[in-house]
Amino acid sequence: KMENGEELVAIYDTLFEGVQNGRTEISFSVLDAIDGIKVTFSELYECVVFAFRYDNPQFFWWDFFPNYYTDNDGNITKVIVSYFEDVNTEKAKSDFKEAAEQFIIDAGIEEGMTEYEISFRLHDAVVNHIDYVLGADNDHNAYGALIGGEAVCEGYAELYQYLLYLCGIQSHAVTGYANGPH
Repeated sequence: KMENGEELVAIYDTLFEGVQNGRTEISFSVLDAIDGIKVTFSELYECVVFAFRYDNPQFFWWDFFPNYYTDNDGNITKVIVSYFEDVNTEKAKSDFKEAAEQFIIDAGIEEGMTEYEISFRLHDAVVNHIDYVLGADNDHNAYGALIGGEAVCEGYAELYQYLLYLCGIQSHAVTGYANGPH
């Protein structure tokens, strides 16, 4: 409903396509074609980057604090994305997907179960699989939670969201503040 909402969605879609394809420089040509529309730094982060981050736990390999470039009028025109080298490999991505699929089987998810039953079983399996460890490798993403078995709240949430996604259940991560961001 924002004045530049259409442009923000286009930037989100461009970011999705760029990260999915491993591009490190993602340009937003949509801004060149729309007169007078500006996307500020706070809109980029609050409306695009954080939404993208919490919508897409399957992209555990991207560093969600990208650098950005603006034109002379202050429009965001390009984002420079970096990736976590230790997990930005085809092997890590493949191992993660295979481990997630096996995790679902091991959790006892079967054809014909209700969304509630699936959600409940996956919840319990995730909680029983992960140790809360601040400072563990990849502790803030689904990869660290699944492969390493150690994570903080964000890693728990992202793994759970990804497993639900694989089971065809739509979910959204919710963030908040309780003695710090969570």
